[in-house]
Amino acid sequence: RVIKSSVVLCGEVLKFTVAGLFYWGGSSKAQRRSDRQDWSIRTWLSVAGLPAALFTTQTYFLLLAVQNVDALTFNVLNQT
Repeated sequence: RVIKSSVVLCGEVLKFTVAGLFYWGGSSKAQRRSDRQDWSIRTWLSVAGLPAALFTTQTYFLLLAVQNVDALTFNVLNQT
């Protein structure tokens, strides 16, 4: 038995970590300082919060579908 919420959480943590590594590896210290200057929780939530919540929900439902629908039906529905 797979705990769907754990799989989704691990996937989201992995994506966050990889994105952070790319950001830290691909930007200078001055650029990161400039980015943080205009940053706030409210800005983050308005720009990234809603899409992140939607993608997380989508991932959860995809995992639910994989477990409950036969492979052919899942692939046809997933590609349309």
